[in-house]
Amino acid sequence: LKYVELYPNDNKLWPNRLNKEIKNKNAHTDGNAGVKCEECGKMFCKITETHLKQKHNLTTQEYKEKYPYAKINSVELNNKSREVYFLNTGLSEINPTSSGENSVRNFVESLGYEVKKYKTGFSEIDIFIPALNIGIEYHGNFYHSQFMGNHLSTRHLDNTIYCEQNNIRLIQIFEDEWLYKKEIVKSRIKSIFGIYENKLFARKCEIKLIDFNTTREFLEKNHLQGNTRSDYNIGLFFKNELVQCLTFSNINKRTNGNEVYNTGVYENVRACTKLNTNVTGGFGKLLAFFENMVNPRQIISFADRRWARSEERRV
Repeated sequence: LKYVELYPNDNKLWPNRLNKEIKNKNAHTDGNAGVKCEECGKMFCKITETHLKQKHNLTTQEYKEKYPYAKINSVELNNKSREVYFLNTGLSEINPTSSGENSVRNFVESLGYEVKKYKTGFSEIDIFIPALNIGIEYHGNFYHSQFMGNHLSTRHLDNTIYCEQNNIRLIQIFEDEWLYKKEIVKSRIKSIFGIYENKLFARKCEIKLIDFNTTREFLEKNHLQGNTRSDYNIGLFFKNELVQCLTFSNINKRTNGNEVYNTGVYENVRACTKLNTNVTGGFGKLLAFFENMVNPRQIISFADRRWARSEERRV
């Protein structure tokens, strides 16, 4: 900085270094522009992974665990990140999380349930239904993102584990899901509450193999994660209407000679039911059809812990 002050025309020779020096100088003089490293006491506009690793042999996660109330980003950096986020997304900055949270709460109350807040060992559940022992957390995309770097990256998982240990079913909804796939989210919440508009029995339904376009259309309308690649698509039809489907992918392996061979292991990629519909025995009927058709050695599946209970993940 002293050199550039003497020779201002040379500032273009080290633009990145110069910007870093200016930011760190401002961090020492402006409270909003700086954040203190709890290990060494130095001020930075942002405490980086590089600084923590090289100077203190810590990862960012380890630093946050050691100093849970320490900040990673300065106020100024958070404000700039906030401006960029809302400019790029087109979302309103005026209390966006609270408005979404209130919308979810109003929906739950419209189903006839009393709603309260609930303190956990880590934070507070936004929407708690005492009658069902179910909690719902609404996560604003910005305030629960890497832009807000002052939280543990495991905080959502920590809440899930805490609630499981205390016999509370925790549902976690992200802002974009509520904004853009609201009807799917509502249907899933009602399903967890045991509320269905249509109740069917698998014995009255017909099984058919379905093509890619039919599968894609059904999953995009009814599954929170939408469509994905699969090798086998099996549908359950009631009066010629698709009401439930399972999709599977073959997990192949390659030899050293790059020859593909069938391992006999398949992944159940999607399990999806029409919105607001319950098909008793549907999953079992579809799964049995697939097993009889392919005779797999093993079937594996994955579940989203934000929605699925531990016992459902073990099925």
